[in-house]
Amino acid sequence: VKLERSITFFGVIAILIANIGQTSIFITPTMILRFTGSPGMSIIIWMVGGIMQAFIAFCAVEVTLMLNKAGGPYYFIYYTFGDMAGFVFMWGYVIFVSGPTWALGAYTTSLYALSVFYTGCEPPNFLVKLVALWLMVSLMALNCTHMKLITSIQSLLTSCKLLALTVIITIGLIFVPSGSV
Repeated sequence: VKLERSITFFGVIAILIANIGQTSIFITPTMILRFTGSPGMSIIIWMVGGIMQAFIAFCAVEVTLMLNKAGGPYYFIYYTFGDMAGFVFMWGYVIFVSGPTWALGAYTTSLYALSVFYTGCEPPNFLVKLVALWLMVSLMALNCTHMKLITSIQSLLTSCKLLALTVIITIGLIFVPSGSV
């Protein structure tokens, strides 16, 4: 079976941005601020996390340039330790990393979407999980049948995410120094 190339350059960029700056970026700032109790300390924690991510990215780029093959961590492990290690890594990645990431994204989207209809209170947890499940199954089915449509949706949602982050950062830069937050 040979897969045909169907993702554009912008689509690849959108997928990479979505994988790096996942949905948790809209959830964790409140938790970090709650634990630190200080906007300044939470910004320092975010900066340290960003620097650590940059170092990890530099390591991945270095290994990729040395091996000169696509495939990311799967290929690194496959190349270094063999077939079985690559196979086990991929299954572990799908079950313990990719699956929970998709679940968190669907849950967050569902929670925010349903909060429009439940003003003043939180939506029922069962309903949030049901809508999240529907989102995951729908996206999986679309991904299997309409790759170009999914890539377009991914690009649109990534653009919206970047716009929302830009607005949040701009508002923060304007209001935090004045102490009106």
